[in-house]
Amino acid sequence: METFDLDKILQDTIDVLEKSKEQIFDIAEHARAECVRLDKEIKQIRELTLRVIEEVDACELKVKSARVRLMKVNRDVDKYSEEDMRKAYEEVSALQVKVALLRERENQLKAKRHELELSHL
Repeated sequence: METFDLDKILQDTIDVLEKSKEQIFDIAEHARAECVRLDKEIKQIRELTLRVIEEVDACELKVKSARVRLMKVNRDVDKYSEEDMRKAYEEVSALQVKVALLRERENQLKAKRHELELSHL
């Protein structure tokens, strides 16, 4: 072999190693950026989940209060109109639907958070 051939082979090898090093760096940077993105998304989902849980709790208190009112309306039929009874029933029903929807949202957020945490390992 000539010196020229060896120099060319050596230079080609160095070029391939440099290119590989750059690719590895790019992969590492992409992985780091993805970790940062996942951390941020997990944090946002945790905060949103906490807000939804607080909203569920507040709504459940409203349901309890509305049920007490409904019980009073039903107990004292002679004091309340049919319209009052209807409104009391509708309020309880609407609040129960809202609680159910909020709980479903809470479960979805918890599942999403769990999925992200597993993919982040």
